[in-house]
Amino acid sequence: MRKALLGLLPVMLMMLAFPALAEPYTFSNGAQWGMSKAEIAEIEKAEPDDDEPCREHVQGIGYRNQTVSKYIAERVYVLADDELFSVWYGNFSSDEDKDLKYLQGALTSLYGEAAALPPENVVKFVADVADSDLGGEVTFSSQWTVGDDTNIWLFNVTSDSDENDIFLFYVDANFDESQIGIYNTTGL
Repeated sequence: MRKALLGLLPVMLMMLAFPALAEPYTFSNGAQWGMSKAEIAEIEKAEPDDDEPCREHVQGIGYRNQTVSKYIAERVYVLADDELFSVWYGNFSSDEDKDLKYLQGALTSLYGEAAALPPENVVKFVADVADSDLGGEVTFSSQWTVGDDTNIWLFNVTSDSDENDIFLFYVDANFDESQIGIYNTTGL
């Protein structure tokens, strides 16, 4: 018995020294960070409803009428140089404050308490990625972190006409939007 325990000791020490690699975040349909447009179309089992460039090197492919919790929304996969780094949900079937609170509760039930998300981070991210603005002021924003590779942002934008729009972004936490379109010079 003592030999068996001594034999397990090195294995246990290795487990402490090298924790298991975190599994990459996988969406309910099987999508993962880094997938290409073709791989996403295969998972979606359909060509996108919308396929538009956001800015140079960035493309958004959208699928309308997607179920998100108890709502219908548009899902947009955002790719830089044909690699998925963000998924955006917008155009929710209802954008009332109670719906925002409901989604916040649903996300909290899955991922724990939300952390603060400075509105200026949302504004900068959208400007960097889409080369556009949100069309209003971010009046509510929260974020959850899942594993080492995914941030989930829930935020509300109030336009000049006092209309509210709910957005839910999934962002690859390891992606640096300032590197979009920069040459990869590794090994050159």
